Amino acid sequence: MRLKLVKALHDQYRRLNNGLKKDPNNKEPKLVLSEQELIVRILDEEQDTAIKKASVYGNSMKNQIMRYKKMTVVQWREERARDFQEAKKDNAKETPDPSQPIVTGLTIPQEVELVKRLVWPLEDLQQYGYITSIPSEEEICKAREAVAMSETPPNPNVPADRAISFDCEMGYTVYGIELIRLTAVSWPNGEELIDVLVQPVGETLDLNTRYSGVRPEDMVNAERWKPGDDFKPTIIPSSDASQPPKRKLKLVPSPKAARDLLFSLMSPETPLIGHGIENDLNSVRIIHPTVIDTVLLYPHKRGLPIRHALKALVEMHLGRKIQLDVADENGVPEGHDSAEDARAAGDLVKLKVREEWRKLQLKGWKLSESGEFVSPGEDGWTIVGDKKGGRS
Repeated sequence: MRLKLVKALHDQYRRLNNGLKKDPNNKEPKLVLSEQELIVRILDEEQDTAIKKASVYGNSMKNQIMRYKKMTVVQWREERARDFQEAKKDNAKETPDPSQPIVTGLTIPQEVELVKRLVWPLEDLQQYGYITSIPSEEEICKAREAVAMSETPPNPNVPADRAISFDCEMGYTVYGIELIRLTAVSWPNGEELIDVLVQPVGETLDLNTRYSGVRPEDMVNAERWKPGDDFKPTIIPSSDASQPPKRKLKLVPSPKAARDLLFSLMSPETPLIGHGIENDLNSVRIIHPTVIDTVLLYPHKRGLPIRHALKALVEMHLGRKIQLDVADENGVPEGHDSAEDARAAGDLVKLKVREEWRKLQLKGWKLSESGEFVSPGEDGWTIVGDKKGGRS
């Protein structure tokens, strides 16, 4: 019954929307909804009716269908104009100032300690691509030339107050989608730790430049990374003083080599931050126990597998625009900047840390003179990374 009612409402929306699209008197193209926007609007309205008017759901939906059945294109245009103006007002009220820093009132070590409360257990999310255990030998053999998954090894050299935000770019090879760039920055300050190109296992078919930002000439002309070399790009000063210096990324010989670089900077206890992080972990072939994913921190109201894009979350919560469709002097899109994406995901997490600390303060938490977190009635905070639902 619900599907039948949704389809009937969709028919009326489509009729009115198509009429508005053809209306010569419509001077506002933005009032016309795309097919995807139509579907989202219908599903949102149907869900709202099912929740708020469950006892009269059928009659309420039928009345809504009848209302739009009687509606003219002129009335639809007026309704869409009102909706559009309301949305603009809401956006004006809610859009954050991107120039304002995210201030938590905590030191960096305190922020890293607190961020462990945002670690999400992944055991129940395997159906959405999160891998929590090493595949069997049989499963590995199914993927020809596959790089085996590896758990993050112990690393006593890693500072206890380190957290990392990272992002990967992928391209297409004869073996499918493979890692071609790995970027990692420290959290929360965003300082560059690693930014390297990666030689994939299979022969490259398409570097997916429009999205990855990696061009064929980048791979061909890249300086070959050798053990002992810096993990960061080589900075080449510009001959034009008005132009910023160029960054030339080094090329590591394999996905495994890239993973080893990342392993050298982290331990199993190091919080690893990303957006849709299961894709990045799978591309680097890492199983890591301390993961913070902005997809899970900022869930879509319809739940997984539906998720907000990083670009949308950053604009919504930080007031910034990223992943802009910028072209070079030849008109070729420059693609995503994985360093920008890694820092953006990190800033979204910092925003959540600020919210978390405010909530804890309302519950009576405070900082001791030595900088320790102190819960109400306790001498100090000894467990900071307990699972969801296990918080004080």
